[in-house]
Amino acid sequence: MLVIKLLALVAIVPWCISPFFALLLKQFVPKFEDVAPRTQPKGNLPRLSVLIPACNEADTIEQALRTLLKQEYPNLEVVVVNDRSEDKTGAIIDALATEDPRLRTVHIDKLPTGWLGKVHALKVAAEQASGEWFLCSDADIHFSKDCLKRAVLYAEQESLDHLSLLPTMSSRSIWARFNIVSAMRGILLAVKPWYVNDQDRPEGLGVGAFNMVRRVAFEDTMGFEWFKMDVADDVALGQMMKNATGRSHILLANDAIEVEWYPSVEKAFLGLEKNAFAQVARCDFHRGMLIGGVAIWVGLAPLILFAIGETLWSMIPWIGAIATGAILNSAMGLSIIDTVGSFFFGDIMMGVVVLRSTWLGRERGGVIWRGTVYTSEELQAGMKVQFGDWLTDWLNRFR
Repeated sequence: MLVIKLLALVAIVPWCISPFFALLLKQFVPKFEDVAPRTQPKGNLPRLSVLIPACNEADTIEQALRTLLKQEYPNLEVVVVNDRSEDKTGAIIDALATEDPRLRTVHIDKLPTGWLGKVHALKVAAEQASGEWFLCSDADIHFSKDCLKRAVLYAEQESLDHLSLLPTMSSRSIWARFNIVSAMRGILLAVKPWYVNDQDRPEGLGVGAFNMVRRVAFEDTMGFEWFKMDVADDVALGQMMKNATGRSHILLANDAIEVEWYPSVEKAFLGLEKNAFAQVARCDFHRGMLIGGVAIWVGLAPLILFAIGETLWSMIPWIGAIATGAILNSAMGLSIIDTVGSFFFGDIMMGVVVLRSTWLGRERGGVIWRGTVYTSEELQAGMKVQFGDWLTDWLNRFR
């Protein structure tokens, strides 16, 4: 009983320290609405090319593209790459292109060896683009009308080479939202976004919904080739740009960008599968099983303490969860209920996601993503974004 109590007490530490990390985010990552200029200075805005890879996005892409084409940006082009879609994605984007000459479409039906489909599609889009700025985005993102103009003005004002905006992440399912917020907390803790805006710090972060780079700076790097087999391609892009120039910022933009990350908990489980195995477990069975088990134990810790009679200790972590929810609600507009639920239900579900994806990854010898099989050896060799190297090194001692 003493061992269980000690392990449960250790497991509530993440609950208790989480408010401090939320405060760092709130303090050092500005809100887009507070810092992005609203008025345009004299002179023309630089040409902006929005690059969108699309694979079987028929359910979301038309509405998302229409928010882009309504942008108050005078020098805009949108390049959409239909990446081997088997649904009506190609027909939808072609029809929209006939309505608006700013929209250009590219269709590809073959994936070169050694590339992830999304990264290759972004590369193809960039080769067709003519802008001074590239915005890498997704096929389900909704933008406010002045989002692009204000983002470019801010980037120019701050002499940036890379800008990421964190969107509102919504879902119709409260269970999926628990899962989403749990995953987001893990990503933010691993990447430490409160350091990204500090030019003297090495931390960099990219966001799939909004990853904007200055073309000349991007072309001085290895480009998409550098992270062509990294499933965390958005983070990799941000880290590459931060390492190259140091002039990278991230802003909280829940007022300007929205995405329904996953509409249901089933889709969340499937969607997080590739990242859980390739990025969290790093294609390592023992690492994945350990992390998945620990996540479940952390989620259950307050309940375990209550069950063994430690009523006071079982209440303390919930105070940390509520405080974190209040801070993230102020900083990012996240629901307090969703954040609090992510500590218990979300972390347990994320643990199950990691365990399931790790088991399936071993059985398959890799991951299946958008219908393409990527082997563990390919993913490990191409991994640029690495979290928790110390854990893998520690596990290797026991093999």
